[in-house]
Amino acid sequence: VRLIDSNIVTKYIIRDVETDFILEDIAIEIASQDILVSKIGRFKKKRTSEPISIILIDEIGKTNRSEIKIGRVIFRVSRFIENLKVCFKCLKFGHTQIRCNKDKRCSKCVGTHNHEYTGPIKCFHCNEPHDALDKNCTIFIREQEIINLVRNHDISFAEARKRVATGQSFAAVARNTSTSKPVVSSGVQDQLSDLLLVIKSLQDQITNLDPQISNLREVNKKILDRCIQTQEHLDHQIVENKNLQALIDSQNKAIESLTNRLTVLESNYGFRSSDSPDLGLFNQSLDELNNFSSAIPVDTGPGIG
Repeated sequence: VRLIDSNIVTKYIIRDVETDFILEDIAIEIASQDILVSKIGRFKKKRTSEPISIILIDEIGKTNRSEIKIGRVIFRVSRFIENLKVCFKCLKFGHTQIRCNKDKRCSKCVGTHNHEYTGPIKCFHCNEPHDALDKNCTIFIREQEIINLVRNHDISFAEARKRVATGQSFAAVARNTSTSKPVVSSGVQDQLSDLLLVIKSLQDQITNLDPQISNLREVNKKILDRCIQTQEHLDHQIVENKNLQALIDSQNKAIESLTNRLTVLESNYGFRSSDSPDLGLFNQSLDELNNFSSAIPVDTGPGIG
């Protein structure tokens, strides 16, 4: 997505940006941080052209940025240094023929003619007898070394050109970087020694804590086993309670059924409830009852004979 045309830009790579992020939304998010971006694009696989999680942005101007926020995530960014560009039109470095507005030159004689040249070959860059597009040209190799220095040592192009001009090629700088030893002052060495002693003390403390940690793990295991057993007992008790409740419900239904049947029988046979007799009627003594019974005439019927 091209936003603004600009020739002076700093290219940055943003990695791990999911492919479902829309480039236009990313451009709006970056612009909200007062970052002027002229172009934004996503890298694709060479064979399938499938988008990958790497984004390239062109920020206007010469900047030195280490991170960019997209949404709620802060992404680390790194400068993108392109390979050496050679213009097939004017034969100069640093751009391509698409953006070149100069006359076309012949790569064999540096002329501006349109016919096929068959004379002696002369390089446009070094005046040596080879094609100007030959990658073995000493000027081409020098420019490629400058790009490698900028890319691998995070320095400016001006500094890289200075190092190459003084004979500090990429290979030499890389060799010096890998073999040189940093100089450490005695004060820093004392601080490092103190830090090592502190680290050693902490390691000893951690070693002494190991048995206690093992004991705590054993105790926690036992507690967990007890909790599991208690939970199993509770589950069993819940099942028993459910069974007992089911039995109670069944007995209640049986009682209710019997009550209904008794009600039906009473209605069919005319049963009714009666009051209990008054116990005060039977307060007489046994002698009184005997006298009462003898005073009552008894009809014995006709006699015999």
